[in-house]
Amino acid sequence: MSTAPCGPRSTSRTPTAASISRSMRDAVGWVVPSARAAPDNDGAAASAANIRTCRSSRVMRPAYSGAHGEVFPGRSRRGTLDRPPPPTPGGPAVTGTRNTVALGLFLLLWSSGAVATALGLTRLDPAVFLLLRAVVTAGIAWLLWAFVRSPLPRTGRQWGAVLVTGLLMHVLYQGLFFGSLAAGIAPGLLSLVVACQPLLTAVVTGQRGLLAWAGILLGLGGLVLACSPEFSAADSTLWGVVAAAGALLALTAATLVQARSTRVGVLANLALQSTTAVPVFLLAALVLRPALPPLDPATIGPVLWMGAVVGVAATGLLYWLVRRVDVVTVTSVQFLVPAVTAVLDWMVRGQSLHGATLAGMAVVICALFVFERGRRRRGAATGAPRTDRDPAAGSATHRASRPSQSL
Repeated sequence: MSTAPCGPRSTSRTPTAASISRSMRDAVGWVVPSARAAPDNDGAAASAANIRTCRSSRVMRPAYSGAHGEVFPGRSRRGTLDRPPPPTPGGPAVTGTRNTVALGLFLLLWSSGAVATALGLTRLDPAVFLLLRAVVTAGIAWLLWAFVRSPLPRTGRQWGAVLVTGLLMHVLYQGLFFGSLAAGIAPGLLSLVVACQPLLTAVVTGQRGLLAWAGILLGLGGLVLACSPEFSAADSTLWGVVAAAGALLALTAATLVQARSTRVGVLANLALQSTTAVPVFLLAALVLRPALPPLDPATIGPVLWMGAVVGVAATGLLYWLVRRVDVVTVTSVQFLVPAVTAVLDWMVRGQSLHGATLAGMAVVICALFVFERGRRRRGAATGAPRTDRDPAAGSATHRASRPSQSL
């Protein structure tokens, strides 16, 4: 049994010549696209862009142009209307003074973490320092959360992701980070090792592309060159390099797990993860029984800086930038963290760097830019949209629904 095309119907039972002409033109439009663009001779039909045709009981629409001239073909799924592709994740590019100042402030605060930790470890035991830092970060985060009431985890999977991320990020990563500095590694070299996290994430997630892999191999070579002076140093410094590599692994794992916890608010995530670290470091302090430090500005200053400035302000600024600025720009700014850390360490502590370390630092920074260029080129070649990624915490995958944008 044949069915008539779904064109405009006449009000009478007897079809008119105009209605037959329109129905035939609608059916021919599937074979000859230009037929849809032809205007009605009697002036009664709408424009060609609004013509609907029916074939095999499926609602179809002709292709239409977007705001910038791009063409989106009509869909053929039953009962669905045409929609343009979803917008590319990430905010606009860096425009205006506010975004530029925010990027510079984030770079400065984030880079100061290794220097403040090195200063605090001259007066504090690592276990006590980690405990006080976790308490300060959790206290401030919960205080801010009380004002904004961002979403908390609701399902068991969300609670599990928050718990695992807290153990990886705030216990294992922070513990190895502090331990490597306590073993004698330079803050600039530690920041350089941790800055290789995007390269390790690319290996774990199966990054493709010749240029991207060239950046990965170049980065590994620069890392070996930068660490070469430490290999001939004392055993304590060598253990510092090993601890820094462990911190890199913990940070990468925490990033991959954090990508599953997008429905939880930023402050809720930060408060819960910091709270998870408090009992762990409290138990470590009770077992090790370190000496209590004197309460003076030299002791309190690094703790407050790491807990409030780096733990809350820098992290919150990072999430604000990811929402407002293009994520590739934020990632590129983080590539400069090792160099800024080395400069701050030289200004604050008078720490000098070996020539091989400086050369390796330059090679790693170049490798990171090569890798990012390869990733962007491959994304443009495949036509895939860019994905959101957290440089302090690693990467994330593109999703149909955007993650929670609340604090």
